[in-house]
Amino acid sequence: MFEGPFQPVILGSHELLSFGVGTIRQMIRASSFPNFPKLPFGERRSARPPWQQPFSRSTEGASTVTARALGQQERLQLRAQRALGQQEGQCSGADSVFVLQAALCRCSQPLAGFSARCLEDEQMLQAIREANPGCPFMYVVDTRPKLNAMANRAAGKGYENEDNYENIRFKFIGIENIHVMRSSLQKLLEVCEMKSPSMSDFLTGLENSGWLRHIKAVMDAGVFLAKAVREERASVLVHCSDGWDRTAQVCSLASLLLDPFYRTFKGFMVLIEKEWIAMGHKFSHRCGHLDGDPKEVSPVFTQFVECVWQLMQQFPCSFEFSERFLLEIHDHVYSCQFGNFLGTCHKEREELRIFEKTHSLWPFLLQRKQELRNPLYRGFTAYKELQPNTLPFSFQFWCGMYNRFDKGMHPKQCVLDQLLSCISQKVTLEDSASQLENRLPILDGPLPSKGCTSPEAGAAAAKAPTPPQDCAGGAAPVLSNGPSLGQQKHEESPAQPQDLGASREDGQAQHQG
Repeated sequence: MFEGPFQPVILGSHELLSFGVGTIRQMIRASSFPNFPKLPFGERRSARPPWQQPFSRSTEGASTVTARALGQQERLQLRAQRALGQQEGQCSGADSVFVLQAALCRCSQPLAGFSARCLEDEQMLQAIREANPGCPFMYVVDTRPKLNAMANRAAGKGYENEDNYENIRFKFIGIENIHVMRSSLQKLLEVCEMKSPSMSDFLTGLENSGWLRHIKAVMDAGVFLAKAVREERASVLVHCSDGWDRTAQVCSLASLLLDPFYRTFKGFMVLIEKEWIAMGHKFSHRCGHLDGDPKEVSPVFTQFVECVWQLMQQFPCSFEFSERFLLEIHDHVYSCQFGNFLGTCHKEREELRIFEKTHSLWPFLLQRKQELRNPLYRGFTAYKELQPNTLPFSFQFWCGMYNRFDKGMHPKQCVLDQLLSCISQKVTLEDSASQLENRLPILDGPLPSKGCTSPEAGAAAAKAPTPPQDCAGGAAPVLSNGPSLGQQKHEESPAQPQDLGASREDGQAQHQG
């Protein structure tokens, strides 16, 4: 598949999307996805994977997208300019570009230092900007704090100098690094493990951990990207240090906010595949699958999952899946039971033959779709774009994640579980009612008509048992779902008021006698 000389080929959006997901047993078919628009600045994919090209340190997937305007030599020079060979302008799928013709691109930090320049790098940003006629400028977003980015300049890295790039708007987001996040989670877990804490101790510990503050920072970044694409119709280039941690978080959240497809079961699986797995997030290192450097462990993916849960609290009718679906995915990231999250990049998974030796998590989850479904979901087009509130009071502590194994907690009644139970009971009752309605004609039998003179009907009437008589000499009422003959006669000849009065006087006379 990857043999032959380096020949860029043009891919359609379906081919590109299926290539990014089809590596996992081709479980998710591109034909089942919506028709995403093609990239406005052209699609190119090399005939060889990145690790077979001159910069073999690249961690990107086997399919990348760059601007059509640049040739092979310029793209190779771009790899030399960006850390770890992750060139700018890469889109991990055609669905990263929306109908507004604004591209959401990602890369790693530039090897700029204090004064270095790269002409090819500047040309790439210009090509991305010019491919979007709806906006005269583009954003370059650095997700790191400014002090951290400036410190990297001493190592020959850093960030883009606005004076060297034409019509770009540079912005720092301020998401802390993996070491700060690891320490924050450790403090949060210590608070959750406290036995019978007071309200003051719990709130103080939660505040000192800074966990929700970091969740808010990630959410703010995703909201900024979504607004830039949706409202300003500007293309955006996102990077952090290496391009596989904070960049994956904010690009995934922006896609969730902009496109309702990613809020479905299959869409969320595609999002994880293309933004996390295919683009080289180091799951094995960040999740501590093997005995490695403990300083590489960090809850990067956990923060993304919690951000999705925070969105579900504000928009409970916008997601096809429930909280349980998120917890299932998060658990299996650490369980190593499936092969989706093993390894650190696509190259390593190819070398270990993970695609051949392991099973995929996605078919397992789709088989349990009914129990993982959100009963409040209102459909694909009910909420097209989400605009969450990121004020501090909008964020909640996720008890379902961090305290779900606390034995001291009383059983919690989940509203969604109750709704699922009610829906199941409703379906059962509807089936029972349908069966009873089908049995009613058999139990009641056909009603005889006035003009029935056939001998078969007369014989059937003679064999029929005589109904019991009441004390007044009339027939006892028979319980039935249909109207009786007496009721039909009553409807055909309604009694007059005088007749009703006479019958009432006769009844009183009989009672006195």
